[in-house]
Formats: sequence, C-alpha cells, structure tokens
Amino acid sequence: MMTIQEYNLRITKDQADIIMLALDLYTRLSAGQFHDLKDISFEKDKSGINRQPSEETLKKLHKEMFPKLEMYNASYGIHSPQLPDKIREAYDIYKVMMYEFNKHKGIMNVYADKVRQASKKPLPSFSKIKGHKK
Repeated sequence: MMTIQEYNLRITKDQADIIMLALDLYTRLSAGQFHDLKDISFEKDKSGINRQPSEETLKKLHKEMFPKLEMYNASYGIHSPQLPDKIREAYDIYKVMMYEFNKHKGIMNVYADKVRQASKKPLPSFSKIKGHKK
C-alpha cells in the first residue's frame, strides 16, 4: 500500500481568491476556452487603454492548439476524454474552494452545490482556521 504525502497551506481569503482565479483560468484554457484571455491585460497602449489580443489572434491560437475543435467557441467539457486527468484535478480543487467560500449563500448560488468529483484523485479537504489580529 502506498502512502500519500499530504500538505497544509495557510492562506488568506485574498490569496485564496488568486488561487481560485488561476485554477479557473488554467482549466478553461486547457479545455479550449480562449475567450477569457481577452480579460487578461496589464500592458497599456499609448492612450492608456489595456491592450487585448484581437479576436483573429485568439482564433488562430485556438485552431493551432485545438485542431479537432472545429469552431472557435467550441471547447472540451471537463469530463472529455481529450483532457488529461490533471486538468480535472485542478478543476476539483477549484470547485472545492468555491463551494467552501459560497455554501452559506443559499441554494440559488451556482457554487452552493456539493462538489461532484471530476478527476480520479480524492477531493481535497478544506477547513477554515480561526483568524488572528495583526
């Protein structure tokens, strides 16, 4: 029997938000959802407006990386056999975190449902620790 090494990571809510954003972007891009790239821009042009990739550039990149997906708006579902299980594992981590931060918001919240495991790996555990003053 193999022992699984486990770790604890102590983070703030702001740090958790960054991790969730990164996991969401990683799973979406890995599935072919490139439209989210338009929202990532830190460089500004000469007039001070954030630079964004053109739709044409994103379409070319999508076609290059996902030739089996015939349309730019097409993407793989999280359970698609085309996706490696590591992508589903990242999705599971994201979903567990989103559930834990949103479960108190009631049943009408999209993240308030119990997490349905997508990967073959066990779901991570999540627990809130008592806060402390600086």
